[in-house]
Amino acid sequence: MASRENMKDIATATKPSSRNEIALDETADARFPAKTKYLDQETESSEASSDDSSADEEEQSWISWFCSLKGNEFFCEVDEEYIQDDFNLSGLSSMVPYYDYALDLILDVESPNDDMLTEQQHELVESAAEMLYGLIHARYILTSRGMVAMLEKYKQCHFGRCPRVYCNNHPCLPVGASDVFRTATVKIFCPKCEESMPESTNSAKFP
Repeated sequence: MASRENMKDIATATKPSSRNEIALDETADARFPAKTKYLDQETESSEASSDDSSADEEEQSWISWFCSLKGNEFFCEVDEEYIQDDFNLSGLSSMVPYYDYALDLILDVESPNDDMLTEQQHELVESAAEMLYGLIHARYILTSRGMVAMLEKYKQCHFGRCPRVYCNNHPCLPVGASDVFRTATVKIFCPKCEESMPESTNSAKFP
C-alpha cells in the first residue's frame, strides 16, 4: 500500500507546473484542426481560381485571341454584329478561299463539315480566316465604331511612336498604300513630322 508521501509525489508529478502548460493542453487540439481547415479552404480557393482561368481561356473568342497575338497590334476587335451583316462583306467571298469555313471560324461557329477536312485543309482555313479578318478590318475601321476603336489604340500608343528625335516619341498611325490585298505592306505615319516609314523602322519603339 502506497504511503502518503508516495501519493503526494505522484500527484505532484502529474499536475501541470504552470498556467501556460494548461492553456497549451487545452488549445492544442483546437489549433491544428483550424490550420487544417484553412489549408483545405486555400486549396479549394486555388482549385476554383484554376477552374475560372480555364473557363476564361475557353470562352475567349477567336477575334480576341487573334488581336492579342504578338505582331497584330494594329488590329482592333471588330464587332461580331458587323461581321454577321452580309452587306458589309460584299465581294469578299470571291477573294478568300474556304470563305464559309473561314467566316465560321472567325465567328466561333462550329461547322458540321469540319470533320471532313484534312489537317492541311484546316491550316488553309486558319490562314484564310486571318486573311478574311484583315479585309473585314480594313472596312470596319472606316465606320464610326471602327474609328473610335482605332483612336483609343492611337492614344495608348499601340501603333508605336516616331523614332525621330524632334518628334519626342509622338504616337504614330498605321497606313496602307493600297486597298488590294498583299499588294503593299503597311507603313507607319507620324502626324507630327508627317513622314511615313516602314513598320520595321518603328518596331523598337513599341511600348
